[in-house]
Amino acid sequence: MTYDDKITWLRRYRAARRKEKLLEARVQSARERALSLSQSLRPILVQTNKIANVVEEAAVKADELQQALARQVMETFAIQYEIEDALSLLDEREAAVLQMRYIECKDYNEIADAMACVTRRVYQLHHAGVEHLHTEPDASA
Repeated sequence: MTYDDKITWLRRYRAARRKEKLLEARVQSARERALSLSQSLRPILVQTNKIANVVEEAAVKADELQQALARQVMETFAIQYEIEDALSLLDEREAAVLQMRYIECKDYNEIADAMACVTRRVYQLHHAGVEHLHTEPDASA
């Protein structure tokens, strides 16, 4: 893998977390919509199949989104563990920099503060860590 391929491989966790957060918001919105529909239609005395279908469809959509979120959470954890396994083979400081950068989503200045070093050293450790990173060929897909 090239240096850029390794960076892309590491960034998969951030992308998975963004997708997870988007799904969380969609689930919340769908649940609120289903609740709102059921509450607003409750006063209607005459129950029709059409009204029941609208409420049921909203609930089904919320459940589908919840299932998609559960799958995304599992995928996110799998990516995190895969990255952490690869980082465990690196020098401790290099691994710490990559962990903070790609799993904890910290910027270089925050990493420098946490490690009590200058930002330039963080850049050096980052570069060395990425260079030393070994990923399995099928892990990049």
